[in-house]
Amino acid sequence: MTVLRFRVHRRPLLTVGLVVAVLVLWTLMFTPRAHAAWGGRIGYAVGGHTIGTMRPPGYGEQVVCIDSRNDLPSSATGGVSHRDPGIAYVITTYSQTTDPDLAGAVAYFVKKRLDSSWAAFEKAFSGLPKATQDSIMTHERRLEDEAAKLSAPFVAALTLRQTSPGAGVVEGVGVRGAGGGPLAGVGLSLVLSGGAVWDDNGTPTLTLKSTTSGRSLAWHASAAGEVSVSASAKNLPGDAVQIHPAPQAGEQRVVTQGALSSAHGTSNVVALGVRPSYSSQVDHPIAAVGEALSDAVSVTDALPGGPLRVTTTFYGPLASCPEVPVATPPKDAPVFEAVTHDITIGADGKGTARFLSSLPVKAAGCYIGVESNATSGLTLAAAGTYGRPSETSLRFVLPTLATAVSNRSIAPGAEVSDAVTITGVTDFLRLVPKGSASLSIGLSGPVAVNGSSCPDATGFAKAAVVGVPQAVAVTADGTLTGVAPGRPAGAGCYSYGGDMRLLAPDGTVLATVNHAPGQASESFLVTAPVAPTSPPPAPKRAILSGAADLPPAEAAIGACLSGVGALVGLGGWAWVTRTRRRAS
Repeated sequence: MTVLRFRVHRRPLLTVGLVVAVLVLWTLMFTPRAHAAWGGRIGYAVGGHTIGTMRPPGYGEQVVCIDSRNDLPSSATGGVSHRDPGIAYVITTYSQTTDPDLAGAVAYFVKKRLDSSWAAFEKAFSGLPKATQDSIMTHERRLEDEAAKLSAPFVAALTLRQTSPGAGVVEGVGVRGAGGGPLAGVGLSLVLSGGAVWDDNGTPTLTLKSTTSGRSLAWHASAAGEVSVSASAKNLPGDAVQIHPAPQAGEQRVVTQGALSSAHGTSNVVALGVRPSYSSQVDHPIAAVGEALSDAVSVTDALPGGPLRVTTTFYGPLASCPEVPVATPPKDAPVFEAVTHDITIGADGKGTARFLSSLPVKAAGCYIGVESNATSGLTLAAAGTYGRPSETSLRFVLPTLATAVSNRSIAPGAEVSDAVTITGVTDFLRLVPKGSASLSIGLSGPVAVNGSSCPDATGFAKAAVVGVPQAVAVTADGTLTGVAPGRPAGAGCYSYGGDMRLLAPDGTVLATVNHAPGQASESFLVTAPVAPTSPPPAPKRAILSGAADLPPAEAAIGACLSGVGALVGLGGWAWVTRTRRRAS
């Protein structure tokens, strides 16, 4: 039996082993592989290059190396701040990812800007499979877009809007980067001022996460005031990174996160609350003293549902009314009376009420009403203007008339007239410069004599008017004479009377001062001639004197009477003579 023996040559076997080992090493060095935790690396290793992040000795976070031709750093060094908001955003936001493709995109983004051996990195990157390259570049393009829109500095965006008298919304709540892009998932703290609270929790403070679309949040308040909201966010990417120098020559520098930043924002200010508006109209713009002041007040723009407590303050008396309305009453304006009412306000924010003074006006002058309300709840303080014509009332004292007839007793057909003394017109025309006064005086009668005098006004109540009353324009106080002259023919009592009308500038009769006939000073008597009951005796001088001095008829009668007297006288004389003779 033949036994075959094989000799094993040790050197060829060693040579084969070395070749296999070299092939394995070559494969490890130049075949792309994903590393989940190879020296803290996240990404891909190609030809001794890492396309991703790593964690060298001494670092507590994933970093990006930026000298691709050099060795890994053997230890950590202190960082130097380098301002680049885009890199800061990417490093802060994505450097700690465990996704190899995203980690590769982070490295690509950073190295493109900072790597001293960018060409070496590009060559290594080209050794990745096409699908891996495409995935990494898709991520990288997204990082480019985000860095342009979302890098520091940041602002907390929000807009305050009032939706009703006591409520509103904050719109567009979020965080925006320098490029205007919204950051999602950022913790925001919102604080309302001015007594307003959030509908969500009933407090002025609210914490939430931002969204890319912005949030809308409702709030409300129970009192008037200025409302605003402030917002803040922390732990946002800064505008710089830390570049750590190489610990030894030939080793790489690394990039880590920089200081974080924050965002702040303050909204516009909303003047919360309702400020009513007023209009008014006095019942009597011009009137005589003695009546109360009355003002009809209308409210608009008030808080629906009321009531609204309103006070009308009447100022006066003033010597004259203001020529131009002013916002507030003068400090020295006298207060006549203040009247307060609760006005019911409808759903349209409107209401009306009438304000009447409890005191009658006793002094002439100008009186002004001003409406006002105090701040209460959501109602803001408001007041009307001082001196508006619609809320101004002129009050005057009624003038007086006094008359005196020119003659208390006249014969039928004799002329008579009246004298009228007027007071108070001057003051009226001072208060109402464009007003006027008109006097009308006439004669009434005749009426029967009451005993030996004329009756009073009652007796003249139904007396007829003689002729047409005379109208006289009165421009000042004083005495007018020769008014309403007349020549009454019928016997009896007569009296003057009439009235004076006070007119507004538009001709409206404001007041009438009546002066009825029948007062003693304006009454007079017309007496008729008395018929004789027997012929009057002839004067003795006419009988004894010659006829030449008398009219023809009387002379004849006188001559006749003279002859008779002569005869009688002669007869008597003869009788006397005879008698005397007999006695002797």
